[in-house]
Amino acid sequence: MLRDKDKTLRIEEIRVLEEGHDWIGKSLLDVDFPRQTGLLIVAVKSLGSDSYTYNPGANYVVRKEDILIVIGGAEKIFKMKRLLGHDLDDNESETEADGSAAPSVAPAKF
Repeated sequence: MLRDKDKTLRIEEIRVLEEGHDWIGKSLLDVDFPRQTGLLIVAVKSLGSDSYTYNPGANYVVRKEDILIVIGGAEKIFKMKRLLGHDLDDNESETEADGSAAPSVAPAKF
């Protein structure tokens, strides 16, 4: 978690579900990820891989079961998970004592 005077940013893993979204098979350029989500992808871990692709380029093609490592505000992360078809309950969007949203998945491990 990164904290600034005015906001808190999180780094989290978000899995691309099979039924998740029409992003599967499209490049990050085609998806226009930052505009659609307000988040930044810092790394991707593909299914069956033991390593990460750091700072994936615009030509990276999103695959089913990819794990996207993103950085951004907790509310935007929650919205992206909903967009990708994650079954979340409203408790996962509740705020913590510091005003940031409660994490809904384990933080990324680098």
